[in-house]
Formats: sequence, structure tokens, C-alpha cells
Amino acid sequence: MNNAKFGRLNSLFWDPNTSAIDAFTCNWNGDSNWLLVVPPVNLVSKCIYHLVTCKAIGTLVVPKWPSSAFWPLLFKKKLEYVWFVRDVLEFHANDRILVAGNNKNSMFANGTFKGLLLAIDLVFKSRNSFSLRKKNVCLSYTRTREIVSTDLAEFGCSINDFGLQSCRAGRATAAAQNDISGRLFKMHGRWKSDRAKDGYMLENLQKRLSVSKNLGI
Repeated sequence: MNNAKFGRLNSLFWDPNTSAIDAFTCNWNGDSNWLLVVPPVNLVSKCIYHLVTCKAIGTLVVPKWPSSAFWPLLFKKKLEYVWFVRDVLEFHANDRILVAGNNKNSMFANGTFKGLLLAIDLVFKSRNSFSLRKKNVCLSYTRTREIVSTDLAEFGCSINDFGLQSCRAGRATAAAQNDISGRLFKMHGRWKSDRAKDGYMLENLQKRLSVSKNLGI
């Protein structure tokens, strides 16, 4: 490994100097209590998801590209941080930071890159503690909306673009298509009549077309 920047590293393929093969097969949580992640741009999103899965703590170095696929995973609208971003440091002197490796044609090595680099401090820890609800106490519409709104905001989405009724219809449709007893999911959905329940069920296209096919239309 003649391009190694640290004494400890992972490699995609076997090498006698690597600690492990394929970093994504390792648990990044609690290894050294601090992690520096400088991935190729095409692996940034994968690194973020792996950091979330491992609930790791570390610093991610990425270019400041608001139009990139990974950007909404780190920032909301108006550059607000998502919940696991603790702080961001912006670098301007790229010539003092970027060091060319074996790939001299990379835009980061040949001087083509003129943007900014960000060092993003990430802390992936559970934000909430959870407890079981009391028996037969239903979750209110308002509280459900708050939960969905919070989760959507982490991906830069607004609750105003979605409706909880679509979730209700989706669950009813999935139950029907998986041959769940109509009486059973009527009870779970708290519908008072079969007519109300059936209004939330959407038959798939093939079943809808089967009527016309059987009639020879």
C-alpha cells in the first residue's frame, strides 16, 4: 500500500498491511471513539448509511456540492443540519489539503477542483428512549403526524407534501394483497363498516384487468 495516509487502513482487496478487507464489512462503532472518513464521492452516501447503521462517531470529509446525491442526507433546506450532524468546518485552501494519490487524472489531484471541502462532525446516537404504550390506548392523529413530520424533515421533505391517509390506505391494500382476513384488518384499522374498509383498499392492476379479461372485453 504505497498510497496509505495512516498506519491503520482497510482495502477493497487483500493486502498484508490492511486491518480488514472492505471497510463496509466492519463495525465502525466504538473502535477508536473517533473516525476520519474521506471516501470517493461515489461512496459518500454508502458511508453515511454505514455510519448510521453502526451508530458511529466520526468526521466525514466531502466536497461542498449542494446538487450531489449525498447532500440531502446531511443538510435540510436552508443548510440546516440533519439530526446527526453536530458541526461543519469549511476549508478554503485546497492546495494545502488535497494530496495526489496514484490517480493523477482525478479532479482532486490535477487542480481541476475549485470548490470547497467540508469536514462534517457526525454523531450517530439514539436520540430518544422508547417505552410501550398502555394497552388499548391509541396513538393520536396529532402525535402520528408529529412523528412522520420529524422523520421526513431528516430527509429534507415537508409533511405538507404527504398525507397520513395514504399510509392508512397503503397498509389496508398491503393486508388485502397478502390474504389477511378482512375482519382482522378491519378491526386493526378501527373501521366501523365493510364499506368504509373497502374504500381504503386498492386492487392491483392485474386483478382489476382480470374482470375485463374474464368478460372477454
